Amino acid sequence: MPGVTPELLAKAREQGGVRVIVRLRVPEGADARAISAAQDAVLAELAAVPHRLGRRYTSVPFLSLVASEAALQTLAVSPRVVSISEDTALQPLPSGAGH
Repeated sequence: MPGVTPELLAKAREQGGVRVIVRLRVPEGADARAISAAQDAVLAELAAVPHRLGRRYTSVPFLSLVASEAALQTLAVSPRVVSISEDTALQPLPSGAGH
């Protein structure tokens, strides 16, 4: 069962939602149809709790969401979810970095 850190739950509670990437459980080598079915099933589990879909990926078993605290708790107990990670924006390197 995937874990949700207390820090992520607190952030969702304080901000009303947090951006996450959810990795879904699909058979190895799953095609786009199997990935879509897994996404549909997880989104159906979330239907009763506040969340906002960010992006459905077609070739990899992931969803991008803005999840409320209740949505995180729902994802954490779902047998269809492998992991839940905060979706953090990558900052560009300062000009001249690495030269």
